Amino acid sequence: MSLRSLSPGSALSEWEIDKSTDSIFFTSYPEASVELIFEGTAVYVYGSVGCSLNITITTGGTELWERILVPPISGLLWEKQDLPQTEYDLSIVAGDTASADAPFVF
Repeated sequence: MSLRSLSPGSALSEWEIDKSTDSIFFTSYPEASVELIFEGTAVYVYGSVGCSLNITITTGGTELWERILVPPISGLLWEKQDLPQTEYDLSIVAGDTASADAPFVF
């Protein structure tokens, strides 16, 4: 899995990334988003959600699955298995209720 883009609500400072692992992302800003690319047959998203969250998988410009999560949730947030072997875009968007008291960490 690789990072395609971080699209914050208004500034890149809205996302924090653990540089030692490049795998822990944190935001408390409403509507901040991240897009990841992966190739494979399954995807698992783990984290902690204190705000609403929208997760979407697309391939070739076609949206395949979407899930809206309602907090609080911690652990395995979402999974999709038995996908055809190909490249996918995984988009995660923090809801408009994100705040310091209701962050999104994955």
